[in-house]
Amino acid sequence: MASHTSLASSLYVSHFLSTWNARGFEFGAVLFLATIYANTLLPMSIYALVRALAAVALSPSVGKFIDTGNRLKVIRTSILGQRLAVAASCGIFLLLFYYQNALPDYARILLLTLLVSLACVEKLCSIMNTVAVERDWVVVIAHEDEARLQNLNAQMRRIDLFCKLVAPLAVALLDGWSPNVAVWSTLGTNVISVGAEYFLIARVFNHVPELAERRRPSEVGSDDLDGIELSPEQARPSARNACFARYFAPIVHPLNIYVK
Repeated sequence: MASHTSLASSLYVSHFLSTWNARGFEFGAVLFLATIYANTLLPMSIYALVRALAAVALSPSVGKFIDTGNRLKVIRTSILGQRLAVAASCGIFLLLFYYQNALPDYARILLLTLLVSLACVEKLCSIMNTVAVERDWVVVIAHEDEARLQNLNAQMRRIDLFCKLVAPLAVALLDGWSPNVAVWSTLGTNVISVGAEYFLIARVFNHVPELAERRRPSEVGSDDLDGIELSPEQARPSARNACFARYFAPIVHPLNIYVK
């Protein structure tokens, strides 16, 4: 059995790599867009707005996946999603850096659309990783030890703040030297860190048996239907209602609670 200190170190390093890459890319993407579209703020505004809207609209679905999925699978999905989205985005940035003037207008619009879509994926996977680790894994690892939980939370918060401050600074310094170097560095750190994150988070999972245990998902709202008798017409949902219940209700209902 690995020691508590060793397991905590593995968790910290994995979280540091994930947070550093997320914060660095978040800030770097804006700098890269500013370099490509030097005379307008519209692409950057669209990029940031759609990314934020995706986080607001789809975070409930991410939370449901965290609550019902295997813990290790959830984290690994978030890691792969982040790294693939960042790698593809960096490839597009480099393409625009080198060939922007040679590309037709429709190609530039298509590439910007891809960048926005990839940014949404990266943001959602970042949320998934952060929430799963800081709100679930840390609690399970602490195992009702309040002092240990406080220490884990404090260290995770220090990592978050450090990456929030230093990662954008590092990307900005590289971008000031050369935007191409900044993009290649962002791509390199993301690719290199995948293996380390995969190994470290699996190590923590394998040495904490409680992480493999899952609570049975509760049937939200089932009590509200008790004692209610529906007519055959009411009990038979229309195709439109069935489609709404399947695809939109999981998003609309949590958003309604959030707004209230």
